[in-house]
Order: sequence, then structure tokens, then C-alpha cells
Amino acid sequence: AGKLEEIILRPEAWRSFVAAGRARYEAVFSEPVAATAIAAIATDKLKATIAKPSRPATARQAETRP
Repeated sequence: AGKLEEIILRPEAWRSFVAAGRARYEAVFSEPVAATAIAAIATDKLKATIAKPSRPATARQAETRP
């Protein structure tokens, strides 16, 4: 309860506590969120590449068809 009393009696302590919490939140979440976004973009690019095969891939498929 000492921490809570300190926060109530000294609002500046609360502000620094909030700032520290925000910094920690950003550090924890920014990297995984960025990684997820990069993975999603890469997946989209890969799907687009698979959906529209390049010219040599199309020619190769035509050659191997019976």
C-alpha cells in the first residue's frame, strides 16, 4: 500500500510510473507487432508471386503438360 500512498500524495511519481509503463509496453509490443506486419507483407508478396507465375515458369509448365 506504500506505493499507492506515494502515488496519491505525489502526482509526479504517478506520471513517471505511467511513462515507465508506456516505455516498457512499447519495448515489449513494438518488435512482435513489427515482425507480424513484416511477415504479413511477405506472405502477401509470396501469394502474389504464386498467383502470377513469371514468364519462364509459365513456359516451363506448357512444356511439361502432356
